[in-house]
Amino acid sequence: MEKELPKKELKLINSDKQYLDEYFKICILLNKKRELIGVGKKASEINKNKEKEEAAKDCKSRIASINKELKKKEELFWERVKKSLKCRKSFVIEELAAYYSLNNFEKKVFIFFIYLEFYHRPNSMCSESEILALFDYRDSIVERIKRVRHFTYSSPLIKNKILAKGGRKPYPQNFQEYALSYAGLELISKVLDGEKLEDVQKEKNSGFDRVGYQKIPRYLLDDVKLASEIKDKVIFFLSNYKDNFLEKIGAGRVIKNNKNLIFLFYGPPGTGKSMLAEAIASYLGKKMLLVEFPKITSRWLGSTDKNISKMFKTAQENDMILSIDEADSLLYDRSYAQQDYNIRFVNIMLQEIERFEGVAVLTTNLDKLLDQAIERRVSLKVKLEKPDEKLREKIWQSHIPKSIRLSKDVDFVSLAKKYDFTGGYIKNAVFNAMRKIGKEKRKTIRMDDFIFGAEIESSGMFAKENKAKIGFVGDKYVFGKE
Repeated sequence: MEKELPKKELKLINSDKQYLDEYFKICILLNKKRELIGVGKKASEINKNKEKEEAAKDCKSRIASINKELKKKEELFWERVKKSLKCRKSFVIEELAAYYSLNNFEKKVFIFFIYLEFYHRPNSMCSESEILALFDYRDSIVERIKRVRHFTYSSPLIKNKILAKGGRKPYPQNFQEYALSYAGLELISKVLDGEKLEDVQKEKNSGFDRVGYQKIPRYLLDDVKLASEIKDKVIFFLSNYKDNFLEKIGAGRVIKNNKNLIFLFYGPPGTGKSMLAEAIASYLGKKMLLVEFPKITSRWLGSTDKNISKMFKTAQENDMILSIDEADSLLYDRSYAQQDYNIRFVNIMLQEIERFEGVAVLTTNLDKLLDQAIERRVSLKVKLEKPDEKLREKIWQSHIPKSIRLSKDVDFVSLAKKYDFTGGYIKNAVFNAMRKIGKEKRKTIRMDDFIFGAEIESSGMFAKENKAKIGFVGDKYVFGKE
């Protein structure tokens, strides 16, 4: 058995090149283990016979041997890193780990994906379960379960977009696998090239700050209460996009500019347009870039044009869902425009949508103000109507937390019949009811609480009684009472 080197004899690591080269030797072993896991899995899946069983046992034995070697090499490498840092050596990976709060496991995963990317491995993508198995040197299910947290939305590798599901192709082959993202690739490239991490991060964030803000989606498709035919249409387009079907059948060779998926959701306020946009982002496993209209427009010549282009570029480069609320503000009918620059803004928007290689969701309450040219650029147009009684009943029920008990007198059917609310107003009414029981320090909600909340919401719906005529009549813009 080979004797371990005493700590005092550990050699220092002197540069980023040496740091990566040394750990890439470990990555070579990890990749061998990865191949053996694949072979062993195939052998166990095939109809069992003595030969196949022997092959599976051999794979298992070789994996156990590699695990011992990996454990030994890992311990030695990290001891050397520790000693080198004490001797005032600095390394980009360690700097990045400190900045993004990566723990030792996350550092190893990051370096392994760099190795896969730059050593041109046949497959530079790995699933979560595959990564957990690769770095489990003790064959411990408990250890793997503990490390699942490193692949949640709040974990540093995912939150900071160092890794991305589906890789970097416009039509990824597998959304269940991770790869080094554009952001992660750019990050390691720039910092290794001598740029300061703070400057790189500032530059990275500047795109978001200029046009809007990034958001982690909170809702799933199951959370959105929609008519089944609408939900089926949305899922049809999303699953087609995820499965890369158009690319597989060669549509891109004939139809150009087909690498995007543009949704337009329109209808009255409170019908779930923005909520559905979040659910789409969740379905695709991506963050959102929420565009803020005041940040786009500028009084300075040419700035608005640049900001419009910037929001599409930022979303595409960071693999985010572009969400544009009140889309009529940037895509209004050009025949109503009174200034040349207004026409130019709409033209730029239409051009950018045409060129965009990603997913965008446009929402509006005023679809009649949209320019007709947007129609052919949209993949799916969906009108979200006010929910019917049956759907309203489900929406009332969906907003009740499990921690609150329902009184026997609660009748959601009656609430749905009496109050002709959209989902947004129902949510407000439920909150009003919960405020009431909170003040009275109760954990059971009664029918009169819901009626209290609904009446407050109903009395505040000024738009119904003071409905104004807003829009264009001929060449004049009208704002006044009907």
